[in-house]
Amino acid sequence: MAKRKGKGNFSHHGGVSLDFYGFQELLEKITNAGGNLEDALSRSLQASAKPIENDLREFMSKHHQTGATIRSFENVHSVDRVGGYVYYKLGFDKKKGGLPALYLDIGTPTIKPSFFVYYAFKNNVDRVKHEQEQALIELLEELM
Repeated sequence: MAKRKGKGNFSHHGGVSLDFYGFQELLEKITNAGGNLEDALSRSLQASAKPIENDLREFMSKHHQTGATIRSFENVHSVDRVGGYVYYKLGFDKKKGGLPALYLDIGTPTIKPSFFVYYAFKNNVDRVKHEQEQALIELLEELM
């Protein structure tokens, strides 16, 4: 039987890329005002996780039996930089009780997949972009 890969399968160190396209002018203003570009991007990235985190938490609150899965939810408020990429960790830690989140997301033979992780990202694209822009604007205002 062939392996089936669900649309919401972000469990294997997968990721979603969010770009800063359209923010070049704002980023230039920040650097011209003496701001640190890496700090600006980190701040923007952290802010952009809010709508996704809210949707994930809301879904999990409806599937609360033992509380282990929601406790396994991780929003690590730190940004890692590797090469030219910036990473922000957001998701469920399978080792700390997050495995049921995976089953709820991609399904099992007896559980219909909900793809809630996929939809938390897909449904928040506009909000994520707005949060990114607001974080950069707030930083620029602080620098002025």
